[in-house]
Amino acid sequence: MRVSRVLSTTVAVALCLMMSACTNDSEESGESAISHHTEHPHVVELTNSPHENATPAKEQQLADAAKDAISEMEHITEIHAVSLENHVFISAAVEHHARWNLKDVQKQAETELEEQLPSDADIHFSTDLKAFKELKNLEEDIVEQKVDGWHLHERLLKIKEFMKPV
Repeated sequence: MRVSRVLSTTVAVALCLMMSACTNDSEESGESAISHHTEHPHVVELTNSPHENATPAKEQQLADAAKDAISEMEHITEIHAVSLENHVFISAAVEHHARWNLKDVQKQAETELEEQLPSDADIHFSTDLKAFKELKNLEEDIVEQKVDGWHLHERLLKIKEFMKPV
């Protein structure tokens, strides 16, 4: 009986020491003890991005042209697009029954975009739902002038991570 009491006390002390060691290490380094799943090992970089000097509302001509280029496509119900310099990020909602053929829809959209947009445009197209929602929110923030050039660039980097191929 006495051995089990000593053993349980020793285990409790060891657990307390381990927990305090973990907490102290993360506090000293300035990091949270919780690791977030949004940390990605790769960094997506936009070339030719003016960051803070950009005016997001004035940067949207390429995005508007991209919307026009695929707005009449069959099976696409809604489009959101944002552009910065020569980069244009487009995400489209596809009819439910057409999701079986996402590859075909994506190929057709990319073909239309390449034909209609300038040759130096860097096109990022996706039917991913997370990318769609994030682009929609960013587009609304641009219209409401809630985002500057630097934040536009940062948010586009995050959205690019959601834009995986079909």
